[in-house]
Amino acid sequence: MDHNKHKQAFTLIEVLLYTAIAAVVLTIITLVFTQIIFARARAATVAEVDQQAMQILQLISQSVRDSEAIILPSAGLSSNQIQLDMVTAAVDPTTIALSGNTLSMTEKFFPPVNLSSNRVSVDNFLVTNLSRPGTKGVVRVALTLSYVNPDGRSENDYTQTYYASINVR
Repeated sequence: MDHNKHKQAFTLIEVLLYTAIAAVVLTIITLVFTQIIFARARAATVAEVDQQAMQILQLISQSVRDSEAIILPSAGLSSNQIQLDMVTAAVDPTTIALSGNTLSMTEKFFPPVNLSSNRVSVDNFLVTNLSRPGTKGVVRVALTLSYVNPDGRSENDYTQTYYASINVR
């Protein structure tokens, strides 16, 4: 018998060392994937709020441009609603107003139409009439939107204020 042959095996210290290295590598991989998921959720939240703001401001801009005059707020004043004297009698007047956390548009006697989705909360809507005598009319709109976050997840906490100045054509 040859007693010089040694069995090839891991010692307890080697097994513990390899286990510790594997645990560190898996922890790092988990942290990286967690950050990626967090960043994707955050980007989706920001995109949703930005898209809603652009859609709302575009609709308000088009309504103001298609109007003959600004009824409310009066020149030099601010309000949480805007009322427009429209060219088309079927939608005259058109009112855009904040009710609770929803922005809605009412055309003449038609029922109000929500301009914001249920995923976004309108926290502030302020219209300032900057019109001067002898001009058709100019308004400045300030719109603050927040992402509705029922789960309280930090990556879904997002609030942004948007501004637009719009002229009556």
